Amino acid sequence: ADRSVFQDGKPSYLEQRILSLLNARKAARRKLLFALTVVPLIAMLAFATVAIQRPGDWSQDRLMLSTVVNLDRLDEINRLSSFGRARN
Repeated sequence: ADRSVFQDGKPSYLEQRILSLLNARKAARRKLLFALTVVPLIAMLAFATVAIQRPGDWSQDRLMLSTVVNLDRLDEINRLSSFGRARN
C-alpha cells in the first residue's frame, strides 16, 4: 500500500506531529535564550535600585556620629560651667 506524505494535498498526521515537535524545540530554545538574557538584566536593575536608595531614618554611623558630637558639646558645656573648679 502506497502511503504518501500528502493525502489530498494535506500533510499527514505523523508529519504534523513531527513538525510541531521540531517547532516546539525551537520555541523552547528561544524562550531559554530570552530568559537567560532578561533574568540577569532584571536582577541587575533590582540591585541598582536597592543600591541607590537613600537610607531610612538614622543609620548606625549617623547615630554614632551624633552621639560623639553631643558628648563633645556636653563636655564643652561642663568645661565652661566649671570654670575655676578643680577637675579630675
